[in-house]
Amino acid sequence: MWLDEVKFNENGLVPVIAQQKGNGRVLMLAWANRKALEETAATGRGVYFSRSRNKLWRKGEESGNVQLVSEVRLDCDGDAVLYVVDQIGGMACHTGRESCFFRRLQNEAWEVVDPVIKSPEELARAFAPIVQKAAGRPIVNYCGSGITACNNHLAMRIAGLKPAGVYIGSWSEWCADPKHEIALGEEE
Repeated sequence: MWLDEVKFNENGLVPVIAQQKGNGRVLMLAWANRKALEETAATGRGVYFSRSRNKLWRKGEESGNVQLVSEVRLDCDGDAVLYVVDQIGGMACHTGRESCFFRRLQNEAWEVVDPVIKSPEELARAFAPIVQKAAGRPIVNYCGSGITACNNHLAMRIAGLKPAGVYIGSWSEWCADPKHEIALGEEE
């Protein structure tokens, strides 16, 4: 089996680098166990192992910034993995930046060189209504850019919620409509 060629460390983990498809930018470094690699290969979504929470971490399950994995690669020694991803939402870092590698050594000091796209507080506010189940029938606001709406839809699916309807049309028309909230149906 392909997983037998992966050299996991003494804790059953292997480092995984996430790289943006197309431009090759390194987005983040995390860890994966056997189950995380299996799930990534099976679903096409970036799955890691959180050492601090001691459980699988499905990238985007809390932020909505899902990674769609197009390739999984193994290095020459078999002890490091690369996920080639499409980073939904444009942010891989919990600080709201595109990449976790946003500091550069310059003049013997670390200089922040990448801007915050969306602050952690903004991310939390934007994502909270998706997973909250007010009175058993959550409401989600799809107003925003197409990528925001895509993130919201993915987040609903991740949270196990089934949309009651889908809007098809331009996002500007959708946001201009005062009744642009979608009541969600039952849990899947």
